[in-house]
Amino acid sequence: MKEGEAMQMGERIAILRKKKGLSQEELAAVIGVSRQSISKWESSQSVPDLDKIIQLCTYFDVSSDHLILGEIVLILLIFGLSIGII
Repeated sequence: MKEGEAMQMGERIAILRKKKGLSQEELAAVIGVSRQSISKWESSQSVPDLDKIIQLCTYFDVSSDHLILGEIVLILLIFGLSIGII
C-alpha cells in the first residue's frame, strides 16, 4: 500500500488473519471456502459474499464497518455525523 492510499478490505482480512496466526488454508477451513478464495479476497481480486463477511466479522470479532470501510473512514463518518455534515 502506498502512502496516502486507503487500505482495501482484502488487506484488512490479511492483517486480521495474520494477527490470529492463521494460514490462508486454515482461515478457509474456518469460513468454509477454498484457500484460493481467501487469496483472491486478500489481493482484492474479488470480495467475499455478504454471508462470508458476516462470518469473518464474527470470527475476528470486528464490526462489518471496520472490515468493509476501515478505521479512517469510520472516524471521518462519525466525526461528520457528530458535527452535522452528513
